[in-house]
Amino acid sequence: MYYRLGQLFDHRREYRTALGYYYKALQLDPYLLAAYVKIAQVRIKEGLVYDAAKALTRVLQIKPDYTPALEEMKIVNRLIKSNLHNIFRRQNLVIQFYEYTQLPLIEKLYPLMEAHRLNLEDKLGYHIPTVWVKVVPKVERHNGPPAFYDDVEDCIHLSIAALHRQDHAVFGHELTWMYLTRLTHKNAPRWLMEGLALVEAHPSFVDQIPMRTTELRWLDLDRRITAEKNYLDFERNPPQMQMVLLRCYLLVRFLLESYGWPTMRVLLDEYRKGESQFEKLTWKVLNIQFDALEARWNVYAITRYYFGAEKDYKF
Repeated sequence: MYYRLGQLFDHRREYRTALGYYYKALQLDPYLLAAYVKIAQVRIKEGLVYDAAKALTRVLQIKPDYTPALEEMKIVNRLIKSNLHNIFRRQNLVIQFYEYTQLPLIEKLYPLMEAHRLNLEDKLGYHIPTVWVKVVPKVERHNGPPAFYDDVEDCIHLSIAALHRQDHAVFGHELTWMYLTRLTHKNAPRWLMEGLALVEAHPSFVDQIPMRTTELRWLDLDRRITAEKNYLDFERNPPQMQMVLLRCYLLVRFLLESYGWPTMRVLLDEYRKGESQFEKLTWKVLNIQFDALEARWNVYAITRYYFGAEKDYKF
């Protein structure tokens, strides 16, 4: 009962009261491991990372393979190493920031960020235990998407300007790339991952640019996605690159409308297993020859987009 009361006050962000109930629960049951983990999570929210480490150490002394404690310990070790104390933690999102004046903006943006995470986990059927986000003055890596190339830090960077704009599209785009690169081990074609990222982010330019041609050259599309474009401000891309991005978006929409998310998950799983050529998977997964799929795309593009892009379809 004390543990449940602690969860209630924790949810209401009355952390001191929640801690009191968690400790009372441990007095009755010193081996209630979940209570130690909850105490650690509260300590992290308070910025007391060393106190969190003590609580988690106690759990791992009792049960060294307790997964929730191991995941929290990864967070604690990373915070201690980076010496950051301003932490916003909700569910599976850990957001690092430098000024408390940014906290209200983060709290306002969080529901949209969490919606992207939940939508991706539901659609892709893939779970990432902890998603790290860092608020930075400026994102230096403009050849992107950063999540595709950043194997070292493994953290999504969100600029202060994007935070002030409450720009969740950039976050949704980067988060999709993070999920897909982990899920497929980067074997999936760039046009497919980019298209899925644009479907999730849905930046305004995809509704503003009309489609005037069916020409796509699926197998050459990856080559057209260059590293020079600025992923972090879609509208600043030159018209030629915007058109390439639009084609990636429309191709993925075509596949999702024609075959659905269950088939898309099967397709991504094939890439995870090591396949890297889309034309080899069309018959195996989509049950259609590649030439026939291209012909079906031509009909789809002409009937739906030749005279202007649709704007109301939601996945």
